[in-house]
Amino acid sequence: MFDLNKDGTVMGNNGTCFDHLGIPRIPVHIRGKNKKWRKRNFIVDTGAPGMLIHIQEAEELGIDLDNPTSKSKVTGVAGIPIKSIEKRVLIRIEPFPPFFTNIRCILNDRTELRLLGRKELFPRFGIALNHKEIGIFQL
Repeated sequence: MFDLNKDGTVMGNNGTCFDHLGIPRIPVHIRGKNKKWRKRNFIVDTGAPGMLIHIQEAEELGIDLDNPTSKSKVTGVAGIPIKSIEKRVLIRIEPFPPFFTNIRCILNDRTELRLLGRKELFPRFGIALNHKEIGIFQL
């Protein structure tokens, strides 16, 4: 029913990963500036308004950070504002077709999260969460 990955995450029935705390992660493919797709697991954060990634990882994924869509500060759970830039990217969540969305790139040394927020998920997918059983997270 579940497979344990090398990084300690558990693989659910539909390809969704769960970390050691049971937090769902979704494999997201991001298309970089050279049109190459790269995959990363993003935490499903229904409290986050949008997609969030660290600036260094955005560079590693090949996201073109020149001429950002916008510049602003984001505030997390701790309430500390962090500088960020926003870029429009093409993403794919298997087995669904690719779609464009904005990704917020955090400009600090402390944040290493990959968050997939409600803006990317709620308008496009029906979400089923069951906190009683690990492994029940369906798109």
